[in-house]
Amino acid sequence: MTNETNFIIYTGSDNITSLSVDWLNNLLYFVESYQILRCDLFGENVEILPINLTSIPSDLLVDPHNGYLYWTQAGDGHGIYRMDLMDITTPDTTPDLIVAADGISTITADVSTFTLFYSNTSNTNFISTFLDGEDIQSFHADIVHSELNGITSVVYYNDRLTWAVLKRSEIYTEEYTGDIYFHSPITCRFVFEPRDAVYMCNDAVYNDLDVRHSSAQPHPVPLTSPSQLQVLFTEFTATITCHVPMKLDFVGRGAWQQWLYEIHIMTSHNTSVIDTDTTVHTVDDLSPSTTYTVKVRAYSPGGYGPWSKEFTGQTLKAAELSPYIVIATQSSLSVSSLNGEQKEEVYSVNRDIADIDWFEDSIYWSTSDGSVYYMNKSCLNDSLTKVELDTVKAIAVDWFSGMLYWVNHKHSVIYRSLVFEDGTLFDTEHVMTSSATDLAIDSMHAYLYWTTLKTVECSRLNGDNHFTYQTSPDFSGETIIGLTLNFDDDKLYWFVHTSLGLQLYQSDLAHRSVHLVATVKKLFLVNSSTMTPALHYYSNRLFWLNEYHHVVISTLSSDDIAVMPFSNEVFALGIIQSTLHPVP
Repeated sequence: MTNETNFIIYTGSDNITSLSVDWLNNLLYFVESYQILRCDLFGENVEILPINLTSIPSDLLVDPHNGYLYWTQAGDGHGIYRMDLMDITTPDTTPDLIVAADGISTITADVSTFTLFYSNTSNTNFISTFLDGEDIQSFHADIVHSELNGITSVVYYNDRLTWAVLKRSEIYTEEYTGDIYFHSPITCRFVFEPRDAVYMCNDAVYNDLDVRHSSAQPHPVPLTSPSQLQVLFTEFTATITCHVPMKLDFVGRGAWQQWLYEIHIMTSHNTSVIDTDTTVHTVDDLSPSTTYTVKVRAYSPGGYGPWSKEFTGQTLKAAELSPYIVIATQSSLSVSSLNGEQKEEVYSVNRDIADIDWFEDSIYWSTSDGSVYYMNKSCLNDSLTKVELDTVKAIAVDWFSGMLYWVNHKHSVIYRSLVFEDGTLFDTEHVMTSSATDLAIDSMHAYLYWTTLKTVECSRLNGDNHFTYQTSPDFSGETIIGLTLNFDDDKLYWFVHTSLGLQLYQSDLAHRSVHLVATVKKLFLVNSSTMTPALHYYSNRLFWLNEYHHVVISTLSSDDIAVMPFSNEVFALGIIQSTLHPVP
Protein backbone atom coordinates (compact mmCIF):
# COMPACT_ATOMS: atom_id res chain seq x y z
CA MET A 1 0.00 0.00 0.00
CA THR A 2 1.32 3.43 -0.89
CA ASN A 3 0.71 6.64 1.02
CA GLU A 4 -1.71 8.92 -0.83
CA THR A 5 -2.99 12.42 -0.15
CA ASN A 6 -6.26 12.54 1.76
CA PHE A 7 -9.02 14.97 0.76
CA ILE A 8 -12.00 16.17 2.73
CA ILE A 9 -14.93 15.87 0.32
CA TYR A 10 -17.75 16.71 2.74
CA THR A 11 -18.04 18.51 6.05
CA GLY A 12 -21.25 17.97 7.96
CA SER A 13 -22.87 19.62 10.93
CA ASP A 14 -22.88 16.39 12.91
CA ASN A 15 -20.87 13.18 13.22
CA ILE A 16 -20.77 10.92 10.20
CA THR A 17 -21.14 7.44 11.65
CA SER A 18 -21.29 5.13 8.64
CA LEU A 19 -20.71 5.23 4.90
CA SER A 20 -21.01 2.90 1.92
CA VAL A 21 -19.91 3.23 -1.70
CA ASP A 22 -22.09 2.50 -4.74
CA TRP A 23 -19.26 1.39 -7.00
CA LEU A 24 -21.44 0.93 -10.07
CA ASN A 25 -22.98 4.41 -10.10
CA ASN A 26 -20.09 6.25 -8.40
CA LEU A 27 -22.12 7.42 -5.43
CA LEU A 28 -21.40 7.65 -1.71
CA TYR A 29 -24.07 6.99 0.93
CA PHE A 30 -23.48 8.03 4.53
CA VAL A 31 -25.22 8.52 7.88
CA GLU A 32 -25.23 11.90 9.59
CA SER A 33 -27.20 11.81 12.82
CA TYR A 34 -30.80 10.81 12.01
CA GLN A 35 -30.35 11.26 8.26
CA ILE A 36 -29.06 9.19 5.34
CA LEU A 37 -27.39 11.32 2.67
CA ARG A 38 -26.02 10.67 -0.81
CA CYS A 39 -23.43 12.44 -2.98
CA ASP A 40 -21.00 11.67 -5.78
CA LEU A 41 -17.49 10.46 -5.01
CA PHE A 42 -16.18 14.03 -5.01
CA GLY A 43 -18.63 15.17 -2.35
CA GLU A 44 -20.74 17.11 -4.85
CA ASN A 45 -24.51 16.96 -5.45
CA VAL A 46 -25.31 16.13 -1.83
CA GLU A 47 -28.94 15.18 -1.20
CA ILE A 48 -30.74 14.16 1.97
CA LEU A 49 -32.80 11.05 1.33
CA PRO A 50 -36.41 11.33 2.59
CA ILE A 51 -36.17 8.27 4.83
CA ASN A 52 -37.80 8.46 8.26
CA LEU A 53 -35.43 7.04 10.87
CA THR A 54 -36.41 6.30 14.49
CA SER A 55 -32.79 5.98 15.62
CA ILE A 56 -29.32 6.59 14.25
CA PRO A 57 -28.28 3.65 12.02
CA SER A 58 -25.23 1.85 13.32
CA ASP A 59 -24.31 0.58 9.87
CA LEU A 60 -25.20 1.31 6.26
CA LEU A 61 -24.79 -0.88 3.18
CA VAL A 62 -25.61 -0.03 -0.43
CA ASP A 63 -25.94 -2.91 -2.90
CA PRO A 64 -26.23 -1.48 -6.43
CA HIS A 65 -25.65 -4.97 -7.83
CA ASN A 66 -29.06 -6.09 -6.57
CA GLY A 67 -30.68 -2.68 -6.15
CA TYR A 68 -31.09 -2.16 -2.40
CA LEU A 69 -30.01 0.06 0.48
CA TYR A 70 -29.70 -1.58 3.92
CA TRP A 71 -29.19 -0.16 7.39
CA THR A 72 -29.35 -1.32 10.98
CA GLN A 73 -31.38 0.36 13.74
CA ALA A 74 -31.57 -0.13 17.50
CA GLY A 75 -34.41 0.82 19.82
CA ASP A 76 -38.02 0.63 18.67
CA GLY A 77 -38.33 -1.45 15.52
CA HIS A 78 -34.78 -2.68 15.89
CA GLY A 79 -33.24 -4.83 13.16
CA ILE A 80 -32.16 -4.63 9.53
CA TYR A 81 -34.09 -2.38 7.16
CA ARG A 82 -34.14 -2.46 3.38
CA MET A 83 -35.32 -0.06 0.69
CA ASP A 84 -35.28 -0.40 -3.10
CA LEU A 85 -32.83 2.09 -4.63
CA MET A 86 -35.61 3.08 -7.03
CA ASP A 87 -37.66 4.35 -4.08
CA ILE A 88 -35.10 6.08 -1.88
CA THR A 89 -35.83 9.56 -3.24
CA THR A 90 -39.61 9.13 -3.03
CA PRO A 91 -41.06 10.79 0.08
CA ASP A 92 -43.17 8.73 2.49
CA THR A 93 -41.91 5.41 1.14
CA THR A 94 -41.86 2.91 3.97
CA PRO A 95 -38.72 0.75 4.28
CA ASP A 96 -39.04 -2.97 4.93
CA LEU A 97 -37.92 -4.43 8.24
CA ILE A 98 -36.44 -7.67 6.88
CA VAL A 99 -34.74 -8.93 10.08
CA ALA A 100 -36.27 -8.06 13.44
CA ALA A 101 -33.58 -8.58 16.09
CA ASP A 102 -31.86 -6.53 18.76
CA GLY A 103 -28.14 -5.93 19.00
CA ILE A 104 -27.35 -5.95 15.26
CA SER A 105 -24.58 -3.41 14.92
CA THR A 106 -23.13 -4.11 11.46
CA ILE A 107 -23.91 -5.94 8.23
CA THR A 108 -22.10 -6.98 5.08
CA ALA A 109 -23.02 -8.87 1.92
CA ASP A 110 -21.83 -11.18 -0.79
CA VAL A 111 -23.79 -9.51 -3.56
CA SER A 112 -22.98 -12.19 -6.13
CA THR A 113 -24.69 -14.90 -4.08
CA PHE A 114 -27.47 -12.59 -2.82
CA THR A 115 -26.46 -13.13 0.82
CA LEU A 116 -26.39 -10.83 3.86
CA PHE A 117 -24.27 -11.46 6.95
CA TYR A 118 -24.77 -10.07 10.44
CA SER A 119 -24.38 -10.92 14.10
CA ASN A 120 -26.20 -9.88 17.27
CA THR A 121 -25.48 -10.06 20.97
CA SER A 122 -27.28 -13.37 21.41
CA ASN A 123 -25.23 -15.33 18.89
CA THR A 124 -21.76 -16.84 19.05
CA ASN A 125 -21.50 -17.05 15.28
CA PHE A 126 -22.52 -14.97 12.29
CA ILE A 127 -25.93 -15.29 10.69
CA SER A 128 -26.54 -15.44 6.94
CA THR A 129 -29.79 -14.59 5.23
CA PHE A 130 -31.16 -14.03 1.76
CA LEU A 131 -31.56 -10.47 0.45
CA ASP A 132 -35.11 -10.24 1.76
CA GLY A 133 -34.34 -11.56 5.24
CA GLU A 134 -35.63 -15.06 4.52
CA ASP A 135 -33.73 -18.35 4.95
CA ILE A 136 -31.94 -17.26 8.14
CA GLN A 137 -29.24 -19.72 9.22
CA SER A 138 -25.93 -19.89 11.05
CA PHE A 139 -22.86 -19.18 8.99
CA HIS A 140 -19.96 -21.47 9.88
CA ALA A 141 -21.81 -22.76 12.91
CA ASP A 142 -19.11 -25.03 14.35
CA ILE A 143 -17.21 -22.36 16.32
CA VAL A 144 -14.83 -23.45 19.08
CA HIS A 145 -13.83 -19.92 20.10
CA SER A 146 -16.05 -16.88 19.45
CA GLU A 147 -15.15 -13.18 19.49
CA LEU A 148 -18.25 -11.30 18.44
CA ASN A 149 -18.81 -8.82 21.26
CA GLY A 150 -18.89 -5.16 20.26
CA ILE A 151 -18.45 -5.59 16.47
CA THR A 152 -18.13 -2.24 14.69
CA SER A 153 -17.42 -3.34 11.10
CA VAL A 154 -17.41 -6.60 9.12
CA VAL A 155 -16.34 -7.55 5.59
CA TYR A 156 -16.69 -10.70 3.52
CA TYR A 157 -14.09 -12.18 1.20
CA ASN A 158 -13.21 -15.66 -0.03
CA ASP A 159 -15.87 -17.40 2.09
CA ARG A 160 -14.69 -15.88 5.36
CA LEU A 161 -15.66 -12.90 7.46
CA THR A 162 -13.29 -10.35 9.04
CA TRP A 163 -14.39 -7.78 11.63
CA ALA A 164 -13.31 -5.03 14.00
CA VAL A 165 -14.26 -4.87 17.67
CA LEU A 166 -15.21 -1.72 19.59
CA LYS A 167 -12.31 0.03 21.37
CA ARG A 168 -9.91 -2.77 20.57
CA SER A 169 -6.64 -2.55 18.67
CA GLU A 170 -7.25 -5.93 17.06
CA ILE A 171 -9.32 -7.22 14.22
CA TYR A 172 -10.55 -10.78 13.93
CA THR A 173 -11.09 -13.23 11.17
CA GLU A 174 -12.42 -16.75 10.75
CA GLU A 175 -9.87 -19.54 10.67
CA TYR A 176 -10.76 -23.15 10.17
CA THR A 177 -9.31 -26.61 10.48
CA GLY A 178 -11.37 -29.17 8.65
CA ASP A 179 -14.96 -28.34 9.51
CA ILE A 180 -14.09 -26.52 12.76
CA TYR A 181 -13.99 -22.69 12.80
CA PHE A 182 -12.48 -20.39 15.37
CA HIS A 183 -12.12 -16.60 15.62
CA SER A 184 -8.53 -15.43 15.57
CA PRO A 185 -7.02 -11.93 16.07
CA ILE A 186 -4.74 -10.65 13.32
CA THR A 187 -2.55 -7.62 12.71
CA CYS A 188 -3.60 -4.55 10.71
CA ARG A 189 -2.36 -3.98 7.14
CA PHE A 190 -2.28 -7.58 6.16
CA VAL A 191 -2.77 -9.49 2.95
CA PHE A 192 -4.72 -12.73 2.54
CA GLU A 193 -4.22 -15.13 -0.32
CA PRO A 194 -4.76 -14.40 -3.12
CA ARG A 195 -2.49 -11.46 -2.49
CA ASP A 196 -4.57 -8.89 -4.38
CA ALA A 197 -7.16 -8.89 -1.59
CA VAL A 198 -6.06 -6.22 0.91
CA TYR A 199 -7.88 -5.51 4.18
CA MET A 200 -7.51 -1.92 5.36
CA CYS A 201 -8.29 -0.20 8.61
CA ASN A 202 -8.03 3.29 10.00
CA ASP A 203 -6.66 4.59 13.30
CA ALA A 204 -5.03 2.60 16.06
CA VAL A 205 -8.45 1.51 17.27
CA TYR A 206 -10.05 -0.11 14.25
CA ASN A 207 -13.49 1.28 13.49
CA ASP A 208 -13.97 0.48 9.80
CA LEU A 209 -12.85 -2.23 7.38
CA ASP A 210 -13.07 -2.56 3.63
CA VAL A 211 -11.96 -5.01 0.94
CA ARG A 212 -10.29 -3.83 -2.22
CA HIS A 213 -10.99 -6.65 -4.68
CA SER A 214 -13.16 -7.07 -7.76
CA SER A 215 -15.18 -9.82 -6.08
CA ALA A 216 -16.25 -7.37 -3.36
CA GLN A 217 -17.40 -4.76 -5.89
CA PRO A 218 -18.35 -6.85 -8.94
CA HIS A 219 -20.09 -5.82 -12.11
CA PRO A 220 -23.31 -7.79 -12.51
CA VAL A 221 -23.39 -10.41 -15.25
CA PRO A 222 -26.72 -10.79 -17.12
CA LEU A 223 -28.40 -13.98 -15.92
CA THR A 224 -31.10 -13.94 -18.60
CA SER A 225 -31.10 -13.18 -22.29
CA PRO A 226 -32.56 -10.08 -23.97
CA SER A 227 -36.23 -10.75 -24.68
CA GLN A 228 -38.69 -9.93 -27.48
CA LEU A 229 -36.00 -9.64 -30.14
CA GLN A 230 -37.38 -8.40 -33.44
CA VAL A 231 -35.95 -7.01 -36.66
CA LEU A 232 -37.62 -4.64 -39.14
CA PHE A 233 -35.97 -4.81 -42.55
CA THR A 234 -35.90 -2.36 -45.41
CA GLU A 235 -34.02 -2.83 -48.67
CA PHE A 236 -30.62 -2.01 -47.16
CA THR A 237 -31.16 -1.74 -43.38
CA ALA A 238 -32.24 -3.76 -40.34
CA THR A 239 -33.64 -2.06 -37.23
CA ILE A 240 -32.96 -4.44 -34.34
CA THR A 241 -35.00 -4.06 -31.16
CA CYS A 242 -35.01 -6.07 -27.94
CA HIS A 243 -35.93 -5.69 -24.28
CA VAL A 244 -33.34 -5.59 -21.53
CA PRO A 245 -32.63 -8.92 -19.79
CA MET A 246 -35.35 -9.68 -17.29
CA LYS A 247 -34.31 -9.23 -13.68
CA LEU A 248 -34.75 -12.08 -11.25
CA ASP A 249 -37.85 -11.71 -9.09
CA PHE A 250 -35.93 -10.95 -5.91
CA VAL A 251 -33.69 -8.28 -7.46
CA GLY A 252 -34.72 -4.67 -6.82
CA ARG A 253 -36.05 -2.33 -9.45
CA GLY A 254 -33.08 -0.07 -8.72
CA ALA A 255 -30.52 -2.73 -9.63
CA TRP A 256 -27.80 -1.67 -12.07
CA GLN A 257 -28.95 -2.38 -15.62
CA GLN A 258 -26.55 -0.44 -17.85
CA TRP A 259 -25.85 -3.40 -20.11
CA LEU A 260 -23.91 -3.38 -23.32
CA TYR A 261 -25.10 -5.57 -26.19
CA GLU A 262 -23.36 -7.78 -28.71
CA ILE A 263 -25.30 -8.34 -31.93
CA HIS A 264 -24.55 -11.11 -34.42
CA ILE A 265 -25.98 -10.69 -37.93
CA MET A 266 -25.58 -13.89 -39.89
CA THR A 267 -26.04 -15.00 -43.48
CA SER A 268 -25.30 -18.45 -44.84
CA HIS A 269 -21.65 -17.49 -45.40
CA ASN A 270 -20.85 -14.56 -43.10
CA THR A 271 -21.28 -13.25 -39.54
CA SER A 272 -21.01 -9.58 -38.58
CA VAL A 273 -20.51 -8.59 -34.93
CA ILE A 274 -21.74 -5.25 -33.61
CA ASP A 275 -21.40 -3.79 -30.11
CA THR A 276 -23.87 -1.19 -28.89
CA ASP A 277 -25.14 0.34 -25.64
CA THR A 278 -28.79 0.56 -26.68
CA THR A 279 -31.65 -1.89 -27.21
CA VAL A 280 -32.55 -0.29 -30.56
CA HIS A 281 -29.89 -0.38 -33.25
CA THR A 282 -30.07 0.10 -37.02
CA VAL A 283 -27.62 -1.75 -39.26
CA ASP A 284 -26.88 -0.27 -42.68
CA ASP A 285 -25.35 -1.53 -45.94
CA LEU A 286 -27.26 -4.81 -46.14
CA SER A 287 -28.06 -6.56 -49.43
CA PRO A 288 -31.61 -6.61 -50.88
CA SER A 289 -33.62 -9.85 -50.92
CA THR A 290 -31.19 -11.51 -48.53
CA THR A 291 -32.06 -13.68 -45.54
CA TYR A 292 -30.42 -12.66 -42.26
CA THR A 293 -30.47 -14.30 -38.85
CA VAL A 294 -29.94 -12.06 -35.82
CA LYS A 295 -29.19 -12.84 -32.18
CA VAL A 296 -28.25 -10.60 -29.24
CA ARG A 297 -26.69 -11.02 -25.82
CA ALA A 298 -26.10 -8.52 -23.04
CA TYR A 299 -22.80 -8.10 -21.26
CA SER A 300 -20.92 -5.95 -18.77
CA PRO A 301 -17.29 -5.72 -17.65
CA GLY A 302 -18.19 -8.69 -15.44
CA GLY A 303 -19.01 -11.04 -18.30
CA TYR A 304 -21.50 -12.14 -20.95
CA GLY A 305 -25.07 -13.29 -20.54
CA PRO A 306 -26.91 -15.95 -22.56
CA TRP A 307 -27.90 -15.45 -26.19
CA SER A 308 -31.41 -14.41 -27.16
CA LYS A 309 -33.60 -16.52 -29.39
CA GLU A 310 -32.60 -16.05 -33.03
CA PHE A 311 -34.73 -13.92 -35.36
CA THR A 312 -34.72 -14.72 -39.08
CA GLY A 313 -35.99 -12.28 -41.68
CA GLN A 314 -35.28 -10.92 -45.13
CA THR A 315 -34.44 -7.52 -46.55
CA LEU A 316 -36.88 -6.04 -49.05
CA LYS A 317 -36.40 -6.63 -52.74
CA ALA A 318 -34.66 -3.93 -54.74
CA ALA A 319 -37.18 -1.34 -55.97
CA GLU A 320 -36.89 1.88 -57.94
CA LEU A 321 -39.45 3.53 -55.66
CA SER A 322 -39.44 2.77 -51.95
CA PRO A 323 -42.63 1.17 -50.58
CA TYR A 324 -44.55 2.75 -47.75
CA ILE A 325 -47.38 1.79 -45.47
CA VAL A 326 -50.59 3.77 -44.98
CA ILE A 327 -52.11 3.39 -41.52
CA ALA A 328 -55.34 4.64 -40.00
CA THR A 329 -55.69 5.44 -36.32
CA GLN A 330 -58.74 6.84 -34.56
CA SER A 331 -57.64 10.39 -35.35
CA SER A 332 -55.42 10.36 -38.43
CA LEU A 333 -54.31 8.82 -41.69
CA SER A 334 -50.50 8.54 -41.85
CA VAL A 335 -47.78 7.16 -44.12
CA SER A 336 -44.53 5.56 -42.99
CA SER A 337 -41.55 3.59 -44.26
CA LEU A 338 -41.79 -0.16 -43.72
CA ASN A 339 -39.53 -0.06 -40.66
CA GLY A 340 -41.85 2.41 -38.91
CA GLU A 341 -39.57 5.41 -39.33
CA GLN A 342 -40.26 8.60 -41.30
CA LYS A 343 -43.91 8.56 -40.21
CA GLU A 344 -45.97 11.50 -41.46
CA GLU A 345 -49.61 12.35 -40.83
CA VAL A 346 -51.41 13.11 -44.08
CA TYR A 347 -54.96 13.73 -42.91
CA SER A 348 -56.90 14.15 -39.68
CA VAL A 349 -60.04 12.04 -39.47
CA ASN A 350 -62.99 12.12 -37.09
CA ARG A 351 -64.30 8.58 -37.63
CA ASP A 352 -62.83 5.09 -37.71
CA ILE A 353 -61.35 3.99 -41.04
CA ALA A 354 -62.35 0.42 -41.93
CA ASP A 355 -60.49 -0.33 -45.18
CA ILE A 356 -57.81 1.27 -47.41
CA ASP A 357 -56.82 0.88 -51.07
CA TRP A 358 -55.05 3.00 -53.66
CA PHE A 359 -55.01 3.73 -57.38
CA GLU A 360 -52.31 5.76 -59.12
CA ASP A 361 -52.03 8.96 -57.04
CA SER A 362 -55.21 8.46 -55.03
CA ILE A 363 -55.77 6.83 -51.64
CA TYR A 364 -59.28 5.46 -51.03
CA TRP A 365 -60.74 4.51 -47.69
CA SER A 366 -64.04 3.44 -46.20
CA THR A 367 -65.20 4.34 -42.71
CA SER A 368 -67.13 2.57 -39.98
CA ASP A 369 -70.30 4.52 -40.85
CA GLY A 370 -70.23 3.18 -44.43
CA SER A 371 -68.80 6.26 -46.20
CA VAL A 372 -66.02 6.26 -48.81
CA TYR A 373 -63.43 9.01 -49.40
CA TYR A 374 -60.41 9.53 -51.57
CA MET A 375 -57.57 12.04 -51.75
CA ASN A 376 -54.55 12.66 -53.96
CA LYS A 377 -51.45 11.29 -52.21
CA SER A 378 -49.21 13.59 -54.26
CA CYS A 379 -51.06 16.68 -52.99
CA LEU A 380 -51.63 15.84 -49.36
CA ASN A 381 -52.82 19.32 -48.47
CA ASP A 382 -55.74 19.10 -50.89
CA SER A 383 -59.14 18.43 -49.39
CA LEU A 384 -60.55 14.94 -49.66
CA THR A 385 -63.49 13.92 -51.82
CA LYS A 386 -66.49 12.00 -50.51
CA VAL A 387 -67.83 9.31 -52.83
CA GLU A 388 -71.61 9.02 -53.16
CA LEU A 389 -71.82 5.87 -51.04
CA ASP A 390 -73.06 5.30 -47.49
CA THR A 391 -73.35 1.55 -46.81
CA VAL A 392 -69.86 0.36 -47.70
CA LYS A 393 -67.77 -2.23 -45.88
CA ALA A 394 -64.75 -3.41 -47.89
CA ILE A 395 -63.29 -1.65 -50.96
CA ALA A 396 -60.80 -2.40 -53.78
CA VAL A 397 -59.76 -0.55 -56.92
CA ASP A 398 -59.09 -2.03 -60.38
CA TRP A 399 -55.87 -0.22 -61.36
CA PHE A 400 -56.42 -0.82 -65.07
CA SER A 401 -59.86 0.77 -65.33
CA GLY A 402 -59.94 2.85 -62.15
CA MET A 403 -63.21 1.17 -61.18
CA LEU A 404 -64.08 1.08 -57.49
CA TYR A 405 -65.38 -2.22 -56.12
CA TRP A 406 -67.22 -2.20 -52.81
CA VAL A 407 -69.41 -4.32 -50.57
CA ASN A 408 -72.85 -3.00 -49.64
CA HIS A 409 -73.14 -4.60 -46.22
CA LYS A 410 -76.86 -3.90 -45.90
CA HIS A 411 -77.77 -5.72 -49.13
CA SER A 412 -74.82 -8.20 -49.13
CA VAL A 413 -73.86 -7.26 -52.68
CA ILE A 414 -70.52 -6.51 -54.35
CA TYR A 415 -70.83 -3.57 -56.75
CA ARG A 416 -68.45 -1.75 -59.07
CA SER A 417 -68.52 1.72 -60.61
CA LEU A 418 -66.34 4.46 -62.05
CA VAL A 419 -65.86 7.42 -59.71
CA PHE A 420 -65.70 10.96 -61.08
CA GLU A 421 -63.51 13.63 -59.52
CA ASP A 422 -66.44 15.09 -57.61
CA GLY A 423 -67.24 11.70 -56.04
CA THR A 424 -70.25 10.89 -58.19
CA LEU A 425 -70.64 7.36 -59.57
CA PHE A 426 -71.01 6.33 -63.20
CA ASP A 427 -72.34 3.05 -64.57
CA THR A 428 -72.77 1.15 -61.29
CA GLU A 429 -72.94 -2.63 -61.82
CA HIS A 430 -73.93 -5.58 -59.69
CA VAL A 431 -71.00 -8.04 -59.58
CA MET A 432 -71.89 -10.69 -57.02
CA THR A 433 -74.32 -11.34 -54.18
CA SER A 434 -72.12 -11.96 -51.16
CA SER A 435 -71.62 -10.90 -47.54
CA ALA A 436 -67.98 -10.21 -48.32
CA THR A 437 -65.67 -8.93 -45.58
CA ASP A 438 -62.54 -8.28 -47.68
CA LEU A 439 -61.78 -7.69 -51.37
CA ALA A 440 -58.68 -7.96 -53.58
CA ILE A 441 -58.23 -7.44 -57.30
CA ASP A 442 -55.89 -8.91 -59.92
CA SER A 443 -56.23 -6.43 -62.77
CA MET A 444 -53.59 -8.19 -64.89
CA HIS A 445 -55.72 -11.33 -65.20
CA ALA A 446 -59.15 -9.76 -64.55
CA TYR A 447 -60.01 -11.61 -61.34
CA LEU A 448 -61.79 -10.47 -58.18
CA TYR A 449 -61.11 -12.25 -54.87
CA TRP A 450 -63.07 -11.96 -51.65
CA THR A 451 -63.69 -13.56 -48.29
CA THR A 452 -66.79 -14.02 -46.20
CA LEU A 453 -66.71 -15.19 -42.61
CA LYS A 454 -66.86 -18.78 -43.90
CA THR A 455 -65.48 -18.78 -47.47
CA VAL A 456 -62.66 -17.73 -49.77
CA GLU A 457 -64.00 -17.06 -53.28
CA CYS A 458 -63.09 -15.56 -56.65
CA SER A 459 -64.63 -14.67 -60.00
CA ARG A 460 -63.88 -12.68 -63.08
CA LEU A 461 -64.14 -8.92 -62.52
CA ASN A 462 -67.66 -8.98 -63.92
CA GLY A 463 -68.75 -11.86 -61.64
CA ASP A 464 -68.39 -14.70 -64.17
CA ASN A 465 -66.55 -17.99 -63.51
CA HIS A 466 -67.30 -17.96 -59.80
CA PHE A 467 -65.16 -20.36 -57.74
CA THR A 468 -64.83 -21.19 -54.00
CA TYR A 469 -61.34 -21.96 -52.68
CA GLN A 470 -62.30 -22.94 -49.15
CA THR A 471 -65.37 -23.25 -46.94
CA SER A 472 -65.11 -23.50 -43.17
CA PRO A 473 -67.31 -26.28 -41.76
CA ASP A 474 -70.43 -25.25 -39.87
CA PHE A 475 -70.09 -25.29 -36.07
CA SER A 476 -66.29 -25.52 -36.36
CA GLY A 477 -65.76 -22.15 -34.67
CA GLU A 478 -63.44 -21.18 -37.52
CA THR A 479 -63.67 -17.78 -39.20
CA ILE A 480 -61.85 -16.58 -42.31
CA ILE A 481 -59.99 -13.30 -41.75
CA GLY A 482 -58.62 -11.26 -44.65
CA LEU A 483 -56.88 -12.13 -47.91
CA THR A 484 -54.04 -10.75 -50.03
CA LEU A 485 -52.42 -11.42 -53.41
CA ASN A 486 -48.76 -12.13 -54.17
CA PHE A 487 -47.94 -11.26 -57.78
CA ASP A 488 -44.27 -12.20 -57.32
CA ASP A 489 -45.19 -15.88 -57.08
CA ASP A 490 -48.85 -15.81 -58.20
CA LYS A 491 -50.15 -16.85 -54.78
CA LEU A 492 -53.21 -16.08 -52.67
CA TYR A 493 -53.05 -15.97 -48.84
CA TRP A 494 -55.70 -15.86 -46.15
CA PHE A 495 -56.04 -16.39 -42.40
CA VAL A 496 -58.43 -18.78 -40.68
CA HIS A 497 -59.18 -17.85 -37.08
CA THR A 498 -59.13 -21.06 -35.00
CA SER A 499 -59.06 -21.90 -31.31
CA LEU A 500 -55.26 -22.21 -31.58
CA GLY A 501 -54.65 -18.89 -33.34
CA LEU A 502 -54.47 -17.69 -36.93
CA GLN A 503 -53.74 -20.43 -39.45
CA LEU A 504 -52.22 -19.06 -42.66
CA TYR A 505 -53.30 -20.69 -45.91
CA GLN A 506 -51.87 -20.39 -49.43
CA SER A 507 -53.17 -21.24 -52.88
CA ASP A 508 -52.42 -20.44 -56.52
CA LEU A 509 -54.07 -17.46 -58.14
CA ALA A 510 -57.02 -18.36 -60.31
CA HIS A 511 -55.24 -17.93 -63.68
CA ARG A 512 -52.53 -20.44 -62.71
CA SER A 513 -54.54 -23.65 -62.44
CA VAL A 514 -57.83 -25.31 -63.30
CA HIS A 515 -57.53 -27.40 -60.12
CA LEU A 516 -57.32 -24.62 -57.58
CA VAL A 517 -58.60 -26.62 -54.61
CA ALA A 518 -55.61 -28.96 -54.96
CA THR A 519 -53.22 -26.01 -54.52
CA VAL A 520 -54.63 -24.98 -51.12
CA LYS A 521 -52.20 -25.73 -48.28
CA LYS A 522 -51.44 -24.66 -44.74
CA LEU A 523 -48.33 -22.58 -44.06
CA PHE A 524 -47.86 -21.66 -40.39
CA LEU A 525 -49.86 -20.84 -37.26
CA VAL A 526 -49.71 -17.37 -35.71
CA ASN A 527 -50.41 -16.87 -32.00
CA SER A 528 -53.07 -14.20 -32.43
CA SER A 529 -56.81 -13.84 -32.02
CA THR A 530 -57.45 -10.87 -34.29
CA MET A 531 -60.75 -10.54 -36.13
CA THR A 532 -59.69 -7.56 -38.28
CA PRO A 533 -59.63 -8.39 -42.02
CA ALA A 534 -56.47 -6.41 -42.84
CA LEU A 535 -53.92 -8.66 -44.57
CA HIS A 536 -51.38 -7.39 -47.12
CA TYR A 537 -48.39 -8.78 -49.03
CA TYR A 538 -45.16 -7.16 -50.17
CA SER A 539 -41.69 -8.58 -50.91
CA ASN A 540 -42.01 -12.05 -49.39
CA ARG A 541 -43.70 -10.82 -46.22
CA LEU A 542 -47.18 -10.34 -44.81
CA PHE A 543 -48.57 -7.36 -42.91
CA TRP A 544 -51.64 -7.59 -40.71
CA LEU A 545 -53.28 -6.20 -37.55
CA ASN A 546 -53.22 -8.25 -34.37
CA GLU A 547 -55.79 -8.17 -31.58
CA TYR A 548 -54.02 -5.18 -29.99
CA HIS A 549 -54.30 -3.17 -33.22
CA HIS A 550 -50.56 -3.34 -33.81
CA VAL A 551 -49.14 -3.75 -37.31
CA VAL A 552 -47.41 -7.13 -37.44
CA ILE A 553 -44.91 -8.33 -40.08
CA SER A 554 -43.83 -11.88 -40.92
CA THR A 555 -41.87 -13.39 -43.78
CA LEU A 556 -43.42 -16.31 -45.64
CA SER A 557 -40.49 -18.58 -44.77
CA SER A 558 -40.37 -17.97 -41.01
CA ASP A 559 -42.80 -17.72 -38.12
CA ASP A 560 -40.70 -14.93 -36.54
CA ILE A 561 -42.86 -11.81 -36.38
CA ALA A 562 -42.08 -8.15 -35.77
CA VAL A 563 -44.34 -5.35 -34.57
CA MET A 564 -44.05 -1.91 -36.16
CA PRO A 565 -43.33 0.86 -33.62
CA PHE A 566 -46.50 2.92 -33.94
CA SER A 567 -47.63 4.46 -30.66
CA ASN A 568 -51.36 4.57 -31.48
CA GLU A 569 -53.76 1.75 -32.24
CA VAL A 570 -54.09 1.04 -35.97
CA PHE A 571 -57.49 0.08 -37.44
CA ALA A 572 -56.70 -0.25 -41.15
CA LEU A 573 -53.61 -0.36 -43.34
CA GLY A 574 -52.43 -0.51 -46.94
CA ILE A 575 -49.09 -1.03 -48.70
CA ILE A 576 -48.23 1.25 -51.62
CA GLN A 577 -45.60 0.31 -54.19
CA SER A 578 -45.86 0.14 -57.97
CA THR A 579 -45.02 -3.59 -58.22
CA LEU A 580 -48.21 -4.34 -56.29
CA HIS A 581 -50.10 -3.05 -59.36
CA PRO A 582 -48.30 -4.89 -62.19
CA VAL A 583 -48.94 -4.07 -65.81
CA PRO A 584 -48.20 -6.11 -68.97
